[in-house]
Amino acid sequence: MQFEDRAEAGRALAEWIIEGEPSLDLSAVDIRRFAPFNGNTQYDLLSKLLSIAVLGGLLSMPGTIVAAVILGVVESVVAATISPDWSAFSFLVVLFAVLIIRPQGLFGERIIERI
Repeated sequence: MQFEDRAEAGRALAEWIIEGEPSLDLSAVDIRRFAPFNGNTQYDLLSKLLSIAVLGGLLSMPGTIVAAVILGVVESVVAATISPDWSAFSFLVVLFAVLIIRPQGLFGERIIERI
C-alpha cells in the first residue's frame, strides 16, 4: 500500500500507537524518512562557526573572513561532488585537520609563555 502524503502515514502510525495495532499494513512505511536525523540545526550552525573561527585564528578578523570563504567553497565542492548530506560534515573534518596540523589557525600567532 502506498501512502499519498505524510498526514495519511502519520494518522496510521498514531492509530497504531494509541490502539496497539494498526488497521492498515504499515510494513512499507519508513517513518525515518519523514524527519531529518538531527532536527535541531543549531548544532550545524555552531559547528560551522567554530570551524571558521578556529581555521582563521581565534583573534584574527581577516583570518575569519578568509576561513569563511574557504569553508564555503569546501562545503559547495563536497555537496557537488560527494553528497549534500556530507557537506556539513566537511566543516568538522577541516576543524580536526586544523587542530592537528596548525592549532593557531591560518592567521593566528603561536603564543609561547615562559614560566
